[in-house]
Amino acid sequence: MPDMPPSRALLAVDVEKYTANQGPTLPAIRATVRTALSDALRTRGLDWDRDVADAEDTGDGFLIVLTDERTHLLIDAVGALNDQLRRIKLSGGPALRMRAAVHAGPVHEDGAATAKSRLCRLLEADILRQALAATRSHVALAVSDSVFQTAVMDGYTDLDAESFRQVHDSVKGMPLTGWIYTPANDLPPTFGSGPDGSAATAPPAPAPDPAAPAQPEPLAPVFHIGAQSGNQMMGGTVHGGMNYNAATEHVHGRKGDNVAGDKKVRGGRDA
Repeated sequence: MPDMPPSRALLAVDVEKYTANQGPTLPAIRATVRTALSDALRTRGLDWDRDVADAEDTGDGFLIVLTDERTHLLIDAVGALNDQLRRIKLSGGPALRMRAAVHAGPVHEDGAATAKSRLCRLLEADILRQALAATRSHVALAVSDSVFQTAVMDGYTDLDAESFRQVHDSVKGMPLTGWIYTPANDLPPTFGSGPDGSAATAPPAPAPDPAAPAQPEPLAPVFHIGAQSGNQMMGGTVHGGMNYNAATEHVHGRKGDNVAGDKKVRGGRDA
């Protein structure tokens, strides 16, 4: 029997709506993602040249393998990555947001690993896409159940277990259990509380009773939105008795994070 290779920490990220950007901007977006990812790792003491054993450019994201199994540092780096993405302003196209996944497992010297397949299933799970769509965060993270138990539950991350939602999904016919975290901590209370931990869905509306008398159509509210002042959008209602006041976004950050860094990133490629 062959010897089991060493277990390593793995992180994968995938840019949301990547192809919605114009073709000429895609190389710059890929370079921006590499730089943001490298700088986020640096805030947790991980140097790309020293601690990243392999980095695969997936076109609309990245898959990196550390030289060891420090998954707790990858998890904590997500907060710094989220902060950086919030500050990036693209010229046209959607905001730069992404899904992320963390897992760990044996990785052979040539890079072959079942752990990579499991990591990619986490990243591609519909429920992680739903989490990113439901949050104001720029990153939605999924960690495998084994990583959650060893890194989060055992107290090695800056995040406590209550910050995560357990979810179940199926990817390519294979069942999947994971834990989802968003830095804004703003997922709906029912998220992950559906059958078997899947995303809860609203029950279908009851069919109208054909015998019921017709009801007059209500007067639809009409909004007037005024100019922006500072970080608030002020507005008032013309009809409908409602007021609109868009509050500023608040995302949990960490004191002392340093997101500046060398923009030269290596993992088989240079930015």
